[in-house]
Amino acid sequence: PKKSPRKAQEKPKKSPRKAQEEILLLIKSNPQITRKELAESLGRTEGSIRYYLRQLIQQGMIKHVGATKSGEWIIL
Repeated sequence: PKKSPRKAQEKPKKSPRKAQEEILLLIKSNPQITRKELAESLGRTEGSIRYYLRQLIQQGMIKHVGATKSGEWIIL
């Protein structure tokens, strides 16, 4: 009998807009949330969270004030 090739578990892809909306909701509920916490909450990598945060900043939707570790996000 032939073995069928194993497929990697496919994660359902979320649209970038949906991911950004989820990030905004989490920031709204906890302005001091870290990238790591966002990644864990959304099941994404820290790199993808960094990308989406950068996009939100460039779109003028959020900004980060204060120190890297003790600062907070502000929704504009």
